[in-house]
Amino acid sequence: KKDAWKESVSRNSYDSPHGKYPQQFVPIELKLEKWRGKPIGDITAGLSPFFVFSDSAVEHLMSLLCAGGEFLETNFDSKGFKGYRVTKFLDKNVLDMNFVSLKQYENGLFLIGDPFFIYEKIKEFDIFMLKEIPLKVFVSSKFKEAIEKNNLKGFNFKKVNVI
Repeated sequence: KKDAWKESVSRNSYDSPHGKYPQQFVPIELKLEKWRGKPIGDITAGLSPFFVFSDSAVEHLMSLLCAGGEFLETNFDSKGFKGYRVTKFLDKNVLDMNFVSLKQYENGLFLIGDPFFIYEKIKEFDIFMLKEIPLKVFVSSKFKEAIEKNNLKGFNFKKVNVI
């Protein structure tokens, strides 16, 4: 379908960060499958910034997830999973502009290269996104530690620059 991306849960999650879903949300049908023979972990990020979390991940991360997003109704072929979208978008003022480059495109500003965050401006947020970095989600050390402490599987992290 030509306009599938415009109608996708991923696109609509990205386009409506600070409030209601842009259209009447209809629970999506999802089928969880093994990838390359690996078991399904505690997160599936293929529809980022819409995520699928296991009930175990939700239980252990609930206090961190609630402040930065919302759970959306989904219909899974497997029990024990919930849909979630990040709604906390921070402004580019959390970046140290001495170390980053932004490029203007028709549909907005986009970061070129790696972000350099100003710690004092992000320290209170455990999960967030930047409009200038589409489809990337950032989490705090506290969030990462909760995942490791509870032995949750399927999460991948890349260290970012914090000044």
